[in-house]
Amino acid sequence: MLPIRKALAASVLSIVPLTVSAAPAVADPQLSFVVTPPSYVNSEGQVLLKTEVTCTAGAEGSASAYTQQTRMGILSAGSSFSSIECTGAPQTIWFTITAFSGPGFAPGPAGAQLSANACDAFGCAFLDERTTIRLRR
Repeated sequence: MLPIRKALAASVLSIVPLTVSAAPAVADPQLSFVVTPPSYVNSEGQVLLKTEVTCTAGAEGSASAYTQQTRMGILSAGSSFSSIECTGAPQTIWFTITAFSGPGFAPGPAGAQLSANACDAFGCAFLDERTTIRLRR
């Protein structure tokens, strides 16, 4: 009887792969986030940072920008936040960054860190970029 069980088990196992179908592949949302020069500093010492965000239509997310600048040994640093409603087309986001430390920003080089995320029903995408920007009036 043992050979009959093995033959029966082999015939059942050979059927299983025919009944299993692969689910369609689903990708996480796509996300890109870049600084679009020029970047400005206004008379109040705030940075006006222009960025462009593109993410998969239907996803939702957020973006933030952090800027720091050292002048005469004193660090000015600040950040700003924005929500994102993804359309699949590029969107312009202007961040207004007020210094939470130091005297404020001035024309010249500054460090910037940009972070963004976008999520839909299938997953999330994350970006974190660091760059040097040149502030002008």
